[in-house]
Amino acid sequence: MKAANPASASNGEARITPQQLAELTALAKAGEAQQDGRASSLAGGTLGSLINLLKKSPGLFKAAAKAAKGGTRSFERWTNSLSNWNPVKWAIKSAPDYIIYQLIDYLVNM
Repeated sequence: MKAANPASASNGEARITPQQLAELTALAKAGEAQQDGRASSLAGGTLGSLINLLKKSPGLFKAAAKAAKGGTRSFERWTNSLSNWNPVKWAIKSAPDYIIYQLIDYLVNM
């Protein structure tokens, strides 16, 4: 192992210099920031799309708000009760759980 990696220590563990550690840390932080930016814009877009879809039908929006005020299970039962031909049903069911919780929160607090 020592012959294959001259940076390895006497106990067999690979070591990196402080400069290499700083470079790796900077790369990791840049990657995290990029991921956070994508996740927040994706979440905002998905949540906004669901809200706009519900707002296109005032009756559906009102029913969704009423179901959301009953809690998560009530909202889930309401979503499942929608027709299989209703695109709102599948838009909600395809959204990640955290988006559905944000949607419920929005509908309760509107």
